[in-house]
Amino acid sequence: HSQAAGGQPRKKEIRDLSWVVLKFAGKVKPDVISLENVKQILGWGPLIAKRDKATGRVITLDKIEVNGKKVNRIAEPGEQVPRHNQFLVPNPKKKGRTWKHFVRSLEQLGYEVEWQKNIIAADFGAPTKRERLFLVARCDGQPIVWPEKYFSKKPKGNLKKWRPTAECVDFSDLGNSIFNRPQGPLADATLKRIAKGIQKYVIETKEPFFVNSATPFIGRDFRTSFGHGIREPLATTTAGYGGHSSLISPILVPFITEFANASQQRNWSIDEPLSTICAQVKGGHHGLVTAKLSKDNYKGALRVAAFLINYYGNGDARSITEPMDTITTKDRLALVTVWIKGEPWAIVDICIRMLKPRELFRAQGFPDSYVIEYGSDGKPLSKKDQVFMVGNSVSPYPMAAIARANNPFITQQIKGAA
Repeated sequence: HSQAAGGQPRKKEIRDLSWVVLKFAGKVKPDVISLENVKQILGWGPLIAKRDKATGRVITLDKIEVNGKKVNRIAEPGEQVPRHNQFLVPNPKKKGRTWKHFVRSLEQLGYEVEWQKNIIAADFGAPTKRERLFLVARCDGQPIVWPEKYFSKKPKGNLKKWRPTAECVDFSDLGNSIFNRPQGPLADATLKRIAKGIQKYVIETKEPFFVNSATPFIGRDFRTSFGHGIREPLATTTAGYGGHSSLISPILVPFITEFANASQQRNWSIDEPLSTICAQVKGGHHGLVTAKLSKDNYKGALRVAAFLINYYGNGDARSITEPMDTITTKDRLALVTVWIKGEPWAIVDICIRMLKPRELFRAQGFPDSYVIEYGSDGKPLSKKDQVFMVGNSVSPYPMAAIARANNPFITQQIKGAA
């Protein structure tokens, strides 16, 4: 029921995993059952073969090349395509039928069943905006309880502000410059998105989130060891014997950009929680973009200015491997200067890298002690497998809150005390 499936064929084996809950309920009969899934599970129903609009014939899973592109093969006239080789899609006429049957089956086993489809992990303390449906079923005669949230995007009263992505990021690794990449330039759409992010989160923002490059980068010490608001003093590094001269160290202004979700690729502040982490994304989903700012070394500033002018200033995008345009002083100051505490800082470089598996697990709510480098069989896991694991995981924070609110042992203790 993946939200990231898009136009991909559905797999019956994966969609049927929820039936394991029913099997477990029938055999073990636990007092409380919980389930987490995407809200699209409410439309869970039978699958049918997708058909070609022009011919009405079944679309297969076989790939063929047409005009230089790989496409799914359309069945020949009269061809009987085995179900395992059909491009399966939900049957729109029977949407939600299987979900209703699943809920009724739990109720027939003696369970009260409720669900909420818009529970956000950030509301319960995880630095991710992951939004999921949670189902709770109870057969111990006690009411189902939905916990109150502890955090909010715009907190009021006793609520706390959502935790930011910055808590999870290792700022000692900024990745590589977007300029003169050995593997070739980034995709044009990515460069345009980076330019817009620089404009919004570095140049135009009134209070940029910045990191001092001379400070130790320890992710868990957010806003105590490296995170700075605009009102805090800038750190200095001392140069020369005895500290007789000092130099303001370069500062970094990071933000997050999104890959792979072509219809909704966007940027957001590192002061916000991470968006939902997907399992099946080739090469990763989230990228860390960092603008390097300097007060006294302007090497690279003209290159950055040319990039921003071409990709944002007038919409006339140009490859960053081509020679730079002539840049006027006015253009340069307008596009590459960030004012911090009344002083101009020039953007001298822009770096990018994908977020690491450990950073993604932190955002999902897992502690650094959680083992992700190898599986239960002791075999090492590749970075791709680690990303797949975190995308398929349940954020511990909302799940823990629901478990505490519906703990049958606490209920029994209260009964015993009474």
